[in-house]
Amino acid sequence: MVHATYETFLENHRNQLESSAIPPYFWSTLFQKIIKQTFDAGNIFSLLQIDYEDEERDKYDPVWQLQIKVEEGIKHTDPHHIYLIDHAWTFGLNMLRISCYKLKV
Repeated sequence: MVHATYETFLENHRNQLESSAIPPYFWSTLFQKIIKQTFDAGNIFSLLQIDYEDEERDKYDPVWQLQIKVEEGIKHTDPHHIYLIDHAWTFGLNMLRISCYKLKV
C-alpha cells in the first residue's frame, strides 16, 4: 500500500487534474482508488466489439460499444463515478518485438 496524503496528491497532481478537466468533486475518490489500487471499471462497464455478421460495415459505423452494466446507471455528478483502468501492456506496433523481448514474453 502506498503511504501518501491527499494534500501531497493534490500538490503533485492538481495541474494534471485541472488540465484534464476532472471536476474537483472526483479528486478525493480518485486519490482513494489510486492508493488502494481499485481498478473497478470492469464492474461497471463492458467494452463490446460489434459483430455486423453478414452486413457490410460502413467506414463510419462503430466497431466498439460501451455498455453500462449497472441497472441504476451512472451519474456524472456522483463523486464515486470515476474509474481507473489498468493497462496491462501498452505498445506501438513498431515496438512490439522490442517490447516482447523486454518483457521476456
